[in-house]
Amino acid sequence: MGEPLPGVPVGLVAVEGHAWVAVAQGPYVRLAGGRRLDVGAVPLRMAVAPAGVWVSVFGDGDLALVDTAGNRVIRRAHLGQGAQPEGLVVAGESVYVVDQMGARVVRLDARSGRVRGQAAVGSGPRLIAAGDSALWVTNFVDDTVTRIQLTADGGLGRRVTIPVCRGPQGVVVTAARVLVACTHDDAVAVIDPRTDRVNDTISGIDSADAVIAVGQRVVAIGERGPTAYVIDPASAKVTGRLALDAQGRAADGNVDAVVVGDQLWVTHPTPGWLYHLPVSALLEAGS
Repeated sequence: MGEPLPGVPVGLVAVEGHAWVAVAQGPYVRLAGGRRLDVGAVPLRMAVAPAGVWVSVFGDGDLALVDTAGNRVIRRAHLGQGAQPEGLVVAGESVYVVDQMGARVVRLDARSGRVRGQAAVGSGPRLIAAGDSALWVTNFVDDTVTRIQLTADGGLGRRVTIPVCRGPQGVVVTAARVLVACTHDDAVAVIDPRTDRVNDTISGIDSADAVIAVGQRVVAIGERGPTAYVIDPASAKVTGRLALDAQGRAADGNVDAVVVGDQLWVTHPTPGWLYHLPVSALLEAGS
């Protein structure tokens, strides 16, 4: 169920039936079949676009576009001196990337990588998710989430700052709610997008970090273990949990999770492990 990886694995993404892993301190991206690709210094997160896979290269301050057919970097998008790209998401014809140092979200064309706009967010922004008409950005330092309304052509419109919890990190958008992992509160906050307010808090999720949708449920990954917590978003209740290991809290970097086929994949940077298990086993833990 688990295997050690050389370096510090962080980001995960599903690519053509395989789990790609961004290994921040290595550094490399692990592709299908265990192949390694050098994309630059400190790759952190990834998102699939029509032209390939965009990788945020934190140490170089840019994004790398990887062609999935040739498994090579075919384009770079520069965000400017001092930029620290972290979380990113592809929606429509745009890729939206969080610049942690610049406290902003930058919109780029998903094929060319050309910058199409930017919007200021809160302090220490980390991760980002896209809904039908808005982006949701977690601001780890000032304990808020920024909602950015998207215009009809994908532009960055009106912004709302929402106080959520201590140490907001992962974020996922469901049909009627937005769930945010609160690392320092050991909880997941539930935002009602109709009011832009937290209307519930799910406690007991130790060092909550990543949150992803798995069918009709949400799975939160706590750094200790790591441990997967199955959440029913409708009732805002933890319906089950499954420890994958006995690691402590991540000392360097963050955990991530993705579903590929019938497998849930989870990274833990300390001491550098990659886990996977059948989704059915996870959901049975929540039955």
